[in-house]
Amino acid sequence: MQNFGKTPVSWNIENFKKLPYKLDPDLIMCEEYVAVGHHLESMKFYNCFETDIGFPLDSIVKNFDFLSNIRIAVNLFTPGQYIPLHSDKYERFSKLNKLSNLDSVVRIILMLEDNVPGQFLQIEDKVIYSWQAGDWFAWKSTAQHAFYNFSKQNRYSLQITGTLN
Repeated sequence: MQNFGKTPVSWNIENFKKLPYKLDPDLIMCEEYVAVGHHLESMKFYNCFETDIGFPLDSIVKNFDFLSNIRIAVNLFTPGQYIPLHSDKYERFSKLNKLSNLDSVVRIILMLEDNVPGQFLQIEDKVIYSWQAGDWFAWKSTAQHAFYNFSKQNRYSLQITGTLN
């Protein structure tokens, strides 16, 4: 599996902008940052899970045929929002797929729009600050990662979680 790639843009971004986003409830990972002075209000983001998307994503998902048990969410980071360096626990994904071991879990972030200055993605010690719509970035299970939107525009991405075939 690669850690990055490119998929053809087959979507209309306006469809993603109209989704019924909800505040992500899992802010537990931010507690240690709040304890040292970060503001919880800035460490939040919004998402829309596949059951609420309302339009097919097959043309996108087919590009990730190296994964099984695929689950999708669309993430929205508004200006000034960030999620600091953390590792995901995949509790919901593990429960849905009856997994006891996270070794085969892969998380992919597919960028739905071109990068604008001030938007960053960090995976382990690599900071990514320039992408085009269709670029994707992946990591295995508990790799540390972070998202920052210090721009003046919303940042939309497709979050694809699955297990390696």
